[in-house]
Amino acid sequence: MFVTEKGEPDVVVMSAKAYDDLADLADLRGILADIQRSEAAYAAGEGMDALEAIRGIAEKYGLDIDR
Repeated sequence: MFVTEKGEPDVVVMSAKAYDDLADLADLRGILADIQRSEAAYAAGEGMDALEAIRGIAEKYGLDIDR
């Protein structure tokens, strides 16, 4: 339901479920945007292989991951 003031939309009233569904959709769109940015960065050579990154972190902190 929309509430207007002087003919302009002012407030939206919705059920808790509709709000939760909308919030979930917004979260999903944010996640998809993050994935797209990550894919573009990787394609531009700005990324690093995950295993290479993990090995670098392990080396930095003196962790043995090759058991």
